[in-house]
Amino acid sequence: MDTKPISYLVPPETRMVLENVDWETYAALADQRRGSVPRLTYDEGVLEMWSRSN
Repeated sequence: MDTKPISYLVPPETRMVLENVDWETYAALADQRRGSVPRLTYDEGVLEMWSRSN
């Protein structure tokens, strides 16, 4: 049994990069998120989403 605290088992950050995303999809996702989670960036069809683990 692993006895390490959970903070060692979870990466400090989770990222996802999606390509060929249209602006309307980005805008819809941005409107539906809670506060600033997940964080989003968009550039010429490339959407990056990430969140930091606590």
